[in-house]
Amino acid sequence: MYNPENVRKIKICIRAVLISLVIVPSILMVSVFAKSAQLQEQMENLSQKLRETETQLELEQSLAQEDPDFAVTKAQVKNGGRGEPLSDLYPDMIVEWREDPVRVQEEPTVYLTFDDGPSALTPELLDLLDEYNVKATFFVVSNNNEKYMDYCKEIVERGHALGMHSYTHDYQKVYASKESFLADFHRQFTQLKELTGETPVLYRFPGGSDNDRLEKSGFSEDIRMEMASRGFIYHDWNVSSEDASYLAKSKDQIVRNVITGVGNKNHAVVLMHNSVNKASTIEALPEIIETLRARGYQFDKLTSEIKPIHFS
Repeated sequence: MYNPENVRKIKICIRAVLISLVIVPSILMVSVFAKSAQLQEQMENLSQKLRETETQLELEQSLAQEDPDFAVTKAQVKNGGRGEPLSDLYPDMIVEWREDPVRVQEEPTVYLTFDDGPSALTPELLDLLDEYNVKATFFVVSNNNEKYMDYCKEIVERGHALGMHSYTHDYQKVYASKESFLADFHRQFTQLKELTGETPVLYRFPGGSDNDRLEKSGFSEDIRMEMASRGFIYHDWNVSSEDASYLAKSKDQIVRNVITGVGNKNHAVVLMHNSVNKASTIEALPEIIETLRARGYQFDKLTSEIKPIHFS
């Protein structure tokens, strides 16, 4: 028997089924699309991070493989750029902006560097370098060398590079804090500018960038970044003459240390000293220069363009 109420209920059920067949899939599709878009965004972010990581690794590998004479760490790659100074102390101690130094000489090159001068031996050293037509780099110390500081002007006038090695060379003072480091180097920076008329850009950490006092200070990376932000460039070395040891080295020992240390390096930065008690270092130079030249090496000074040696 026909029952209108039953028919009405059946129609309602049919409509509900039809609506569910249309709406539910639509809702599901919208949800799927939303999740798909969210997943795609996450994938894109992950891909970007992977590309950045890959680029970082490629940069590290290219820097490390470009020349085996160099030691480059992740921290140096990451923090190698220059930005605004981290400290507003000594606003005059900022040098002209330049690109990060990357140039490496095509020919095998030796960079003779002399720390701790000037001294009474500096004129003799300069004359010897002139005799062999060799340009070198001097990382000078001001304290206790006051009566010899005028030689810094002569170093520049003879075409050599002049770099900072701190005013005091007193580890306790220089590495007491980041502020102490800046104060010490600002004092020498100002002095060398006044003495020579040239703005020093290169510097060398007293004891090298991996010395124990600096490494244990907790702010070694802060200092590197601070100085880099001001435009300064530091150089370590990959060959040591060992003339700074407590036991004095003879001329022959120094020659042997340098020749052996250079070995077959294409880019050799040699650590030597020009303090008043290093006469044997000067005596060793003629044999060092003649031997290395006979092996095909040229000699040059460090500049703001030359890729620096950094301890790893």
